[in-house]
Amino acid sequence: MAIRLLTPLSGAALLCVASAVSFASPSTAPHSLTRVATKPASVTSTPTSSPAARPAGAVAALVNGEPITEGEWLTRLRLMAGKNALDSLVQDKILHQEARKNGIVVTPAEIDAKAAEDEKSTRARIGPTGRFEEALKQRGWSLASYRTYMHHAAELQLMQQKLAKKLGDKVQVSDKELQDLYEKSKFQFVQPAEVKIAQIMINFTGLDDASQNKTKADATALIEKVKAPGADFAALAKLYSQDTDTKDKGGELPWMKFSPYGQLFDQVVMAAPVGLIDQPVRSYKGYHIVKVLDKHPQRAKPFEEVKADLRKRLLDQRQAQQYREYMQKAESAAKTEVKLRF
Repeated sequence: MAIRLLTPLSGAALLCVASAVSFASPSTAPHSLTRVATKPASVTSTPTSSPAARPAGAVAALVNGEPITEGEWLTRLRLMAGKNALDSLVQDKILHQEARKNGIVVTPAEIDAKAAEDEKSTRARIGPTGRFEEALKQRGWSLASYRTYMHHAAELQLMQQKLAKKLGDKVQVSDKELQDLYEKSKFQFVQPAEVKIAQIMINFTGLDDASQNKTKADATALIEKVKAPGADFAALAKLYSQDTDTKDKGGELPWMKFSPYGQLFDQVVMAAPVGLIDQPVRSYKGYHIVKVLDKHPQRAKPFEEVKADLRKRLLDQRQAQQYREYMQKAESAAKTEVKLRF
């Protein structure tokens, strides 16, 4: 029986698939469990209840006043998802057994902390306050049932992580292996050129040629003030710039590999030396008086700078592989007998 690294659903992923029929535990990795041959259960058709018939058991839904019972729902659920759910539970059980065998302990406090962190990140991804609750409501989940699920998912993830770490404690990576990996993937460590600028932006007032020519003339006149001896660029930016995001910062933008103003603007700015660009630079928004404050040329990060990251990457890969192989053996050795019929 092949087992894969469990990947419990994240909160956001859960909300995306919760509407699908699923009887499984939080482990969503595909399962390939050995099946014990069982004779299919016979299916006996039952007459459709008349609208006036009294439903047996709790009612799951009403359709135009006619009931769908909880029993009918559970029968359908079992037929559609029963085997996958059982496969998932078997896989979870093996994980718990192997964790216990290796002395792995996951505390309630750790589970609570991870579940809370996962919920927080899910809420942040979904958006403004209220959308999270609305997403749960649309899929028929209560907040309590969602949190129950996420606590179970957190327990499985923590158990996996701790077991994988313990199994991988003896994994070694040599400096030669790291150097070879660096040479093969050096392109990944090329750091693009960066530039830091300050600007005074004069926005276009219209799309016609006359309006755009006037904007250029205004920027050209303003650049003469910037060039004047003793001129304070930051003070002039606060006074004249029409870019509300940067004017109060003296026109300064953060370090950037490319700007928000388009390719033509970037070509001029990236090619310019440190100092004032002596002509206004056009973008789709208007004309910019640009002062290049500093530049970082493109460079390849040296091996020593990325060595620690490479070691972690390779260790993670090998530990994950070791975990998968360990769990494959554990599942192959497990005596699993399926008692249910689907």
